[in-house]
Amino acid sequence: MPSAKRCQGEKFQPAHQQFGWVADGLGDARPETPSHLDVANAELLSFEENEVLDLRLSTGLLPASGPVKASYRFLFNADGRAKTGKSVGGISGIEREVRIEVTGNQALGPMGVSGSVVDYVSDQVVLLPTPVKHSHVVVTDTGSDEPVGENFSVAIPRALVALGADQVPVTLMAQDASGEIGDVASFIFNQKTWEQYVKLTLGSAAVGESMSFAVKALTPNATFTLSIQPMYRVMVAKLGRDGSFSGAFILPPLWQGSYFVEARDDAGASASALMACTP
Repeated sequence: MPSAKRCQGEKFQPAHQQFGWVADGLGDARPETPSHLDVANAELLSFEENEVLDLRLSTGLLPASGPVKASYRFLFNADGRAKTGKSVGGISGIEREVRIEVTGNQALGPMGVSGSVVDYVSDQVVLLPTPVKHSHVVVTDTGSDEPVGENFSVAIPRALVALGADQVPVTLMAQDASGEIGDVASFIFNQKTWEQYVKLTLGSAAVGESMSFAVKALTPNATFTLSIQPMYRVMVAKLGRDGSFSGAFILPPLWQGSYFVEARDDAGASASALMACTP
């Protein structure tokens, strides 16, 4: 096999995932709260390139009979700042709200489910262009992988919510027709989720020259070892207070091919990348 003259870190470009969720769990609402106003979990997900956000919500079961009018309100601090937007339900800095409304009587037929977006900047309400999907899952529905209870999902055009911050605080309120709040949950919608997967990056260098690298998201203040597997340990150094380090090492003599490069700290956390070496 010919010896390598130059090596370069392979560009790892994971899908630009965006994600936020909360597992609130049933049974944490007040004892008198109807089951359907008890939030089980919620999630918001997308990819940076997508024009829509997928919103999913699970709650306790709707009553088998009797009139129901419920609202599930997702309040978005779209720019991540508390001093802009409006105060809604005691939550400051709200620019947008996605609202799912459920009405009807299950004893008389399917429930009515609708979705809308409230723009608190322009004081406008826009109906979502796609329907809110609703599924009703009970214990006897064997074989279903959905949580027991009510499950709602809807696609939200990204332009309607105009999320500007990388980390968007979202507060969820479940309430009845009178405005009585049954349950509250919150989460952060991370528009840069994919960045947490890229922990080790490598530059480009000729054999015998200095190869730059950067590592992040390891154990703060721990000592780490950087190795080219399986034959070379090229550096031992200490991570910073945020678990990161950037520097360079001398590229040892290598054969043509691909190599697994790993940074592992003394607490057991690790990061890895591929390096391609050409003749």
